[in-house]
Amino acid sequence: MIDEGIRKLITDLQFALSQNFGEGHYDLMGGQYDNNAKIMPPDRPLGYGREYVAEIYKKIRQAGARYFDMEVVDVRRFGDVVLVRGEIVARKGDQAETKKRGEIMFNGKFMSVWRKDDKDDWKIELDVWNSNDHVGHIKDKEPPVFQKFAQSCVLF
Repeated sequence: MIDEGIRKLITDLQFALSQNFGEGHYDLMGGQYDNNAKIMPPDRPLGYGREYVAEIYKKIRQAGARYFDMEVVDVRRFGDVVLVRGEIVARKGDQAETKKRGEIMFNGKFMSVWRKDDKDDWKIELDVWNSNDHVGHIKDKEPPVFQKFAQSCVLF
């Protein structure tokens, strides 16, 4: 069921996630996830928990991303669970400078599952994203733009 109230709330929470990334507040980003959250970034193993979440975002920033735009495309609520589908673009440089130049580091899509915690706050329980960059490179047999980005996210 589409619920416009929950759509706005989730969109605002996604915006806060993006803002926290831009400011390097990885602990606040981790706080938007459930304690036992599962995160599935591209070309990386499944990871668990807020510390893994914070570490992944820190590695993405170290790879050169400075902020990302997230567009929530679809939100579906099923009781205390919300399924979110959207698009994401990670960019280099500061926000104003990058929009002018259009330096895109990563272009992809995401799906996340949000659930209310015991304090009645919405937290991300599962976060999956992948790159659109692979699609255009299959035919050309060039390495995807994301490959270098993904390699920089190695945690161990």
